[in-house]
Amino acid sequence: WQTIESLTALDAITGVDITVAPSLLGFYYMMNNKKPPFDDIHCRKAAAYGFDYESLLSLEWPGTELMIGPVPRSLGGWDPNVLTYRYDVAKAKEELAQCKYADELDKYPITVNWPDAVPAEEKFALLFQSNMAELGMVVNIQALPLLSMEENVSSVETSPNIASFYVSSDLSEAGLMLQSRYASTTAGTWLQVEWLQDPELDAAIQDALDTVDVDERFSKYGTLQNLIMELCPSLFMYEFPMKHAVQDYVDWKPEENSQIAGYSVWAPLIGINNSTN
Repeated sequence: WQTIESLTALDAITGVDITVAPSLLGFYYMMNNKKPPFDDIHCRKAAAYGFDYESLLSLEWPGTELMIGPVPRSLGGWDPNVLTYRYDVAKAKEELAQCKYADELDKYPITVNWPDAVPAEEKFALLFQSNMAELGMVVNIQALPLLSMEENVSSVETSPNIASFYVSSDLSEAGLMLQSRYASTTAGTWLQVEWLQDPELDAAIQDALDTVDVDERFSKYGTLQNLIMELCPSLFMYEFPMKHAVQDYVDWKPEENSQIAGYSVWAPLIGINNSTN
């Protein structure tokens, strides 16, 4: 979790390069679907269309990719053709006009919590605040220790309107990510601040996970991804690339590492480059 400034400074050191590898991590702005104004789907879609995703990327490491759908593209069963929200102020205003809070947005300020251990997120929150101001939405940003954020999201009443979290799939299949992100069993944890609590969605996720045939299972994952995007419970930001500063005598190709959460650095693959003096 080095800042871009730190990584840039390390990259400038002679004999040091930044290696970048894909991960199972997605970055989300989790909208509380039970609390105004985001209990109204049109307000959620207004925020989704009203955010400048390309400007967000400019604040991350070069080559970082926006999410397409609710799960990272590195997961089996990811649907590349899923509905995706991109910056479109006209569409954002169309959606906002249909929101039941459209004429009294000042009564429902939006609180965004972000973890103070990740300084770059302040820039993300300020960008969001600026974008929403164009729509007439009032946004208050608040940095908190991670443990305080986790405590706040334990109940729907104390959950903020938005909490920002990075989430990884346990293994490289989309269904496991969909379960951890949107099944009712994870509501009230940092994995799901959206509070969807949708029994039909729960059943569909479990049905997909129980499907043995790979093609059929992946097809069900695609249906689930499209359903979730239609519900627009979150802002789907970017896929977090794993970034490491490595000295040039190290022989290591991080893209060959394991795609298992918590075990991405496989030490036996790290060696010495004998051609380097």
